[in-house]
Amino acid sequence: MDLKLLIFNWRDIKNPQAGGAEVYTHEIMHRLAQKGAEITLFTSEYPGCKNIEEIDGITIIRKGKLPTTYYYARKYYKKHLKGKYDLIIDEINVIPWFTPLYAKEPIVGLVHEIGTWALPHHKEVNPIIRKTLPPLTPLLFKPYRKTPIITVSQSTKQDLQKLSIPPENIHIVPNAVDHNIYKPPPQKTTEDPIILYLGRITWYKNIHHILHALKYVKKHIPNIHLIIAGKPEKTYTKHLHKITKKLNLTKNVTYKYNVSLKEKIELLQKATLLVIPSSREGFGIVVLEANACATPVIGYDVPGLRDSIRHMETGILVPYGNIKAMTKAMVMLTEDQELWRKLAENALNWAKQFDWDKSTKRFIKVIEGAIHG
Repeated sequence: MDLKLLIFNWRDIKNPQAGGAEVYTHEIMHRLAQKGAEITLFTSEYPGCKNIEEIDGITIIRKGKLPTTYYYARKYYKKHLKGKYDLIIDEINVIPWFTPLYAKEPIVGLVHEIGTWALPHHKEVNPIIRKTLPPLTPLLFKPYRKTPIITVSQSTKQDLQKLSIPPENIHIVPNAVDHNIYKPPPQKTTEDPIILYLGRITWYKNIHHILHALKYVKKHIPNIHLIIAGKPEKTYTKHLHKITKKLNLTKNVTYKYNVSLKEKIELLQKATLLVIPSSREGFGIVVLEANACATPVIGYDVPGLRDSIRHMETGILVPYGNIKAMTKAMVMLTEDQELWRKLAENALNWAKQFDWDKSTKRFIKVIEGAIHG
């Protein structure tokens, strides 16, 4: 593949705060690199990082911290990168890179979710930013109204249309899962049930909702156990520990921080079910990873999760913030073994439909269309 591709994204796969968006970008880009494409990713710095590094055939340039990396991006592009690439991928998480305002190369936007709309739930973010940025969202996306945009779900496509992005400019290239490493264990039951949360341990993920539900689940299932695993945000994690103690759940809850890939897969395999109480997601890549391990998922009926969870087929969707409904779903899936087996089998079959090689082919089709018109 004779293609030179420049990507702007706020984090790379090695960043301690990397999430599903970075997994998506890396999985697609390293497959393009394997096909012969020359890939450069401009991103932010983090403590102890290298300023320039190559990972899986992707050259990573790190300059500036968040949010100053957006300022450095334009300067660095004009001085070192301008005119050297066939296409720019402008990956928008919260603040866009605004490449349509200064770059002459063909541009494709990449949007996992409308990050500004999730800001009110991010208590770790400055309150002024949480209040002022969401109303500015239409203005932030105005430069992209004539730009092809790749997104990961129907929910985000609908959100983009609300921002006056024409539907014909929006292309869904879904998340996927590596079936070589995410697979079901030899044997799995609902005996000694384990509820798992896996992801960033931060405010907008609403993990405290699981703790409040667990208080009532424990009355029905005394041996229930919850594992909270992921990358911790300090103040929120401290808050969760206080709630755990207050609700007398210390013996029922285990915290695991910064787990390795091996540990992550082991947790997904041994979990009876995964619970995701986020306020919104782009898609929720961990849903597919859990499903590939034959683990059903309970989540809120919010954008993204309503795309990745098929209600009463691969998991259960409950109304946002409804602790009672979450409790009922957790009890039902741990007590009704026949229902759990049905959903686990369906979840495994659902996950098999999502493959990174297939998503890469769809991604290529969009970027070739942007280059050749």
